[in-house]
Amino acid sequence: MNMIRQIKSYRENTFQKGIVGVIVLIIIAIVLFSYFGINLKELSNKPIFKENFSFVKEISITIWNNYLLPIWNNILKTPVLFLWSKFIGLLS
Repeated sequence: MNMIRQIKSYRENTFQKGIVGVIVLIIIAIVLFSYFGINLKELSNKPIFKENFSFVKEISITIWNNYLLPIWNNILKTPVLFLWSKFIGLLS
């Protein structure tokens, strides 16, 4: 029972540290953009910026649908969901 409490406590602490880390990273990025005089609003309105993000989105969707999703559905889904349910059962 004590081990389950330790796992829950570790999970909560790790999640909280992760959120704080992301917030700090976003703040640092904004400060750096400001320091170098980069206007994010202007940048996001440029056609080349939109085209690049559209290209990355299309490539990501293609990779997911053609390569990663079949691997997940045919090989990984059943064992991962089985192990996940066992892990969740340990926590409750």
